[in-house]
Amino acid sequence: MKKITKAEAKKLYESGKSIYLNSSKMRLNGVWSQVIKVSKASLETKLSDAPSFDALVNEYHYYNCDKERGLVVHFYKD
Repeated sequence: MKKITKAEAKKLYESGKSIYLNSSKMRLNGVWSQVIKVSKASLETKLSDAPSFDALVNEYHYYNCDKERGLVVHFYKD
């Protein structure tokens, strides 16, 4: 996996490609945490649209980032 910027991740997400989210202090495929693979198509349901990129990142940050796991979200692509 290659680390990318938030702007690059947003472009990939909006175009429908998969991106990976991970807390800054966690290893990519470590024992205690795994990267989260998301794409706009995988989050769409019949009842609602996929969340915007900013909403997705904010939700991930709220639930997965703290002083122990890292305060920043890192973005990756294949």
